[in-house]
Order: sequence, then C-alpha cells, then structure tokens
Amino acid sequence: MEIDKISSIGRPLDFKYGTNKAIVIITTVTIMFGFVLSILKEFTIPNVILSGVSFGITFFVSWAISREIDPDNSISAFIGLIPLFIILFFWIETNIIILFWLLISLRIINRTTGLPARIFDSGMLFVISVLLSYFYSPIFGLLSAIVFLFDAKLIDGQKFQLIFASLSLFSSIIFFTINNQVFLLPIFSSLQFLSILIIAIVFAFISYFTKDVKSKGDKNNEPLSLSRIKSAQIFILFSALLMSFVEIGLTAMIPVWCVLLGVIIHRLALYFKE
Repeated sequence: MEIDKISSIGRPLDFKYGTNKAIVIITTVTIMFGFVLSILKEFTIPNVILSGVSFGITFFVSWAISREIDPDNSISAFIGLIPLFIILFFWIETNIIILFWLLISLRIINRTTGLPARIFDSGMLFVISVLLSYFYSPIFGLLSAIVFLFDAKLIDGQKFQLIFASLSLFSSIIFFTINNQVFLLPIFSSLQFLSILIIAIVFAFISYFTKDVKSKGDKNNEPLSLSRIKSAQIFILFSALLMSFVEIGLTAMIPVWCVLLGVIIHRLALYFKE
C-alpha cells in the first residue's frame, strides 16, 4: 500500500476478529458513559463532550498498548480495562497525548506491523517528544532517545535512528537547561507505592521468563522478534516507573499500570490453568 511507504506503524482494525469488534463497542459505550458521568458532575457542555471522548479514547489506546506488549494474548488487553474503568469512574483525568506517544514508541520498537518505522514515523515521535518535553518534562526526550536507540541496535536495526536518538537527547538537555528544571517527586500513599512495586516486579518476571512469541507481523505475516517484544516490555515498565516517580505523577500513568496488571492477571491465570 502507498501509505506504508510513508508510515508503517498504523494497525487498521480487522473486523474479522471478534476482539476488534468488541473494543469498538466498548469504546463507544465508554464514550457514552463518560458523557453521562460528566453531566452528573455538572460539567459544561463542551467539557461533557471533551470528557466523554477522552474517556473512550483512553480505553481504546490503553487496549492498543496492551496488544503491543502482549501480542499473543488478546484477552489480557480487556482484563486491564476493568480496573481502569473503576478508577476512571471516580475521576475523568487522562492524558491522551502521553498514551499516544507511548503507543508510537512501542510500535517503533516491537514492529508488530511487520515493517520497520519510516522516517515520517520517527519524525512524528520526535516532534511529539519535543512538545511533551516543553509542556511537561524533558524526560520525554530522554525516553524517546531510548526508543530510537532500541530500534537502531536490535535485530534489523536502522542506523538513521541514531540521528533521531541524538536529536531527542539533545532536545532533552536543552529543555532541562533553559527551564532550569527541578524534578519533583510525587507523593504516594503506602498502598499506591506497594501496588506499583508489586505490579512492576511481577511484570518484570513475566517478561524475563517469556521464551517465545507466536504472533506474526500484520503486513508481512512473519514471526515477530522476541527480542523486540521483550525490549518493548522493558521500555514500558521503565517509562511507567520513571514517569510515576519523577514529576509526571501516578495519575497520568494509571492506564499504563492497569495495562500491566491486565497482562499479569491473564498470564497467571494461564499458568495456574496449566
């Protein structure tokens, strides 16, 4: 397809699969639920619309992120949506742009589409990271540099990614310097800290003991690279920990921790079933 010559990270939904139909229905229902919840909280009409759409998009992108780190198990993506729904019921505060940045990062690393990232894809991630570095924190430049470094050094690596890695790291340093950045450590309750610690440790063990990947690339039908899938798992865990504990805070990372929890629950269920 012509679009693949420009961008290779898009993954259109194939409605031959029931799980894809299910996530569209769930996303639609959650948008409607977000509308109702916003009205009950006496939001203004524009905020009702924005909150409802944000609610649904958060669900969809969280599902998509789970599919990137656990491609062999489609059910785990839905399990993670259960705690996310419960948490978002109490407050509708999401950061879609951070989730979108994370999704692009994972697809560049793991190549679940079956194709390497194009320059357009890398440029898009770089631009988003610069915006996030400016508005939120320079750590996005650092993390994006790691993404590009992974893609350059893993199997069938692309050397041009080293240029983007250097640019991202340089932008991170620039924003850190001109903003006289001081990293703030978010405050956690004992329960929040313990929950994050347990999820992080168990997910790290699951990633370490993952020995094969059966899924194939969307567009080339070739087996996915185990090293790239595990690298994506390492990246999302490191990013979630860094952003939760340094300045960004736990609230923005709630969808990610729910995704990781969903993977853990499903993997443990499969283990004990055996």
